[in-house]
Amino acid sequence: MFCSICGKELQEGETCTCQQGVNAQPAAENVQPAETQTESAQQEAPVSSLPSGSELAEGAKNAAQAVKNNPIVADVLNVIKGAFKDPVKQTVECAKRKDILWVILAVIETLVFSLASMVFVKRLLYFFVSIVASNIGTKVGYGKTSELLEGLGVTSGKLFGVGVGTYLITLVITVILMMLSVLVCKHKAGFSQTANMLTGAFLPSTILLAVSIIVSMLCAPISLLLFFAAYICFIILAYLGMQKLDKFTVSPFKVYTVFAVLFTAVAAFVSLRLSGNMVVEIIDELMSSLNSLSWLF
Repeated sequence: MFCSICGKELQEGETCTCQQGVNAQPAAENVQPAETQTESAQQEAPVSSLPSGSELAEGAKNAAQAVKNNPIVADVLNVIKGAFKDPVKQTVECAKRKDILWVILAVIETLVFSLASMVFVKRLLYFFVSIVASNIGTKVGYGKTSELLEGLGVTSGKLFGVGVGTYLITLVITVILMMLSVLVCKHKAGFSQTANMLTGAFLPSTILLAVSIIVSMLCAPISLLLFFAAYICFIILAYLGMQKLDKFTVSPFKVYTVFAVLFTAVAAFVSLRLSGNMVVEIIDELMSSLNSLSWLF
């Protein structure tokens, strides 16, 4: 018989050497030293998917940078920085804008105004209650005053809500009043342009209100001065901004005076309207406490 591959003559049952080499070679190739197999296993071993502390820090840094690089966020930050550096210039710049930046500014100012109002009211009430208590030789803690207010339904959430409602309603009415004032002066200004100017003018006041939160915790009556300063600051900046809404050639001081009076009346009315019943209940309870302070004990 002959080999079917190479044609070599073979004995009965003999296997040709050419076939043995072919069969043995793959087996030899498949055999790997133990060290090589160990190294392969180590290379193929799964790596832990948990990030390290440095990786987390780097990721947080990149995320913060991405947010900062966002054009909307960058724009808002620049406006806030401008309110710190040069409030007058920033108010004038906002008076030229016709976008919806005022929406973002209104959200920020609403939160700060509401929080400052809530802290101020609670701390001021505590200040008066502590004076009444001290007149009869008794000390009262802030917690007791909070319990009194909560018993009347005057919670922190309710006070905060009154602040939110007061700011938003007053803002809308103020924008309308400003647009009417500009119209009386035979000029014109759109809603977005006017809202941008007014929210820009209120930014420095927002900064003062943020400071008043800390001051209220130390001495509430002093923070009242910051609220008054915030009001005066807004009135002055709003006047300067009004002149840039449609490039006034003559000072609209007389018309603006009427606007300022109406704005003050609207702000007071809205605030009292939203908190009227609550204020009456607090005053009645404090008046009754002059005769009986049993709730302190």
